[in-house]
Amino acid sequence: MLIMGYRIKLPRKHMVTIKRYLVPSQAGLDKSVLDAEGIPAFVADENSAALGCGTVLGGVRLQVQDEDADRAREILGKLGEPDPLPDDFVPPEEPQV
Repeated sequence: MLIMGYRIKLPRKHMVTIKRYLVPSQAGLDKSVLDAEGIPAFVADENSAALGCGTVLGGVRLQVQDEDADRAREILGKLGEPDPLPDDFVPPEEPQV
């Protein structure tokens, strides 16, 4: 990198894919969770999905720095799937205005 005429060598961080998604919005949600936990994350191949060829190429990938990978997997593993609604669920009535 060249800054004010001086060549500066910045350390390169190795990014690893910790999860793949067919639904890009889910990758964005998980990225937000990791960001909130202080783990910088990147959604790779997001533009391919936007163009409609994301699933052909394997979906989008959630990536973090190599040293954060284990912690990120642990955090996302704790999220799990949301509980389904019971069969007898009745939505609440909307308030009258």
